[in-house]
Amino acid sequence: RVEGSLWRLVPTGDLPTNWLVAELEMYSDTNCSMQILPDAAMSSGSLFDQLTPAAADGNVSSYWQVPAATVSSVSGWAGLYDGHGGTARLGYPWLGISTASTVSIRCVRLLQSNVSETSSVNLLMQRWNGSRWYDFQEYIEGVGQVSPHFKELADSGTWQNPMSWLRMPIFDRTQWRARALDIMFNHWAVKEMRFYETIDCQFEVEGLPIAAGENPLQPSRAAAYAFDEAQLTEWWSVCSQCLARSAWLGVALDRPRNVRCLRLFQSSVAPNGQTLTPWWSSEVSMDKWSGNQWVSLAKFSSLARGAWDQNLVYSHQYLPQDSVSGLRYWATEPNRLWRITHEEELPRRWAVGSVGFFWDLDCSVRVEDAFVIASGWVLGFDIDRAFVQNDTREEEWVSSCDGCGPRKAWLGLHMPVQ
Repeated sequence: RVEGSLWRLVPTGDLPTNWLVAELEMYSDTNCSMQILPDAAMSSGSLFDQLTPAAADGNVSSYWQVPAATVSSVSGWAGLYDGHGGTARLGYPWLGISTASTVSIRCVRLLQSNVSETSSVNLLMQRWNGSRWYDFQEYIEGVGQVSPHFKELADSGTWQNPMSWLRMPIFDRTQWRARALDIMFNHWAVKEMRFYETIDCQFEVEGLPIAAGENPLQPSRAAAYAFDEAQLTEWWSVCSQCLARSAWLGVALDRPRNVRCLRLFQSSVAPNGQTLTPWWSSEVSMDKWSGNQWVSLAKFSSLARGAWDQNLVYSHQYLPQDSVSGLRYWATEPNRLWRITHEEELPRRWAVGSVGFFWDLDCSVRVEDAFVIASGWVLGFDIDRAFVQNDTREEEWVSSCDGCGPRKAWLGLHMPVQ
């Protein structure tokens, strides 16, 4: 076969006894929307009644499953199969597709088992070069060299949620998510979520809504309710007794984008009326897809329910897990962000009637051309109200946190270059 017409995924490290895959799809674009239709699925072998074609037949009810290791002393498959023996056993499992001509892969979707004994955590993508298999590497003009090695594809959330699609673009910063870090004895209920490209939260990063345990290509996907700009709708996580890190919500993008601001509105009303159990998370992690795995960039705490929380990511340096993106890493420029905050713990929300920032020592030249920023706010008492000079409590900003720890609530400006 010609180079680039055979592609496969190969587990690395230890693989549980019987790898089970319902569907494998490969795409020529970053957003997993332009599927490469295969001539056939191919594999290292399968159990008699779970044949290889089932992994690429478009039917999620059928599946391919690899036979157990044939070496009695080995409980599971060990090592990396590179086509040249080594630590691999005879018939070491792999799964792939063949195409009629040379293709370039930019995104992979995999529907594998959600049970630890039959799912793979780490996968390497390999390509046929005309004479042998090799680890896929490609230099892409204007972006850099990609060499996908998908890692940490399963965790505690995988085992708790139903069998669901893994979505794996090969570029860094093509998916973003917020992940609940608290244990919740209910669904995680989110009314609205927003990602922004700039530190002043002005340019929204929009994409395909994605969530743990959901198929983003289903027209009725519930994740979209968190991005519909409507307070009357909300998203509930698939898990209803959510372990820490089991529930997450985010967006998939058609190209790499930076995210430096996250807005989150968690519902004030419990799903299913179970008011005695928590349905919100006081702490979340903001994660990016690095092109190889999910990576946490920042953790935000003291989050509220029934109010807008706004959190900023001040810098992002290169990480060892990163693929390429064509984007720069960033650090917030000094003297561009200014704020006021409180030193002591507050028993309730912080309310500010009026505040002003000035260029001069006489407080006569007001900073007018800056963007206002804040840690969050209650509906009807947003940040703009604090910058209106007034003598009435009817125009004030009120923080999202209720019982705020020291310096948890703040408001300020993103200054123009001066």
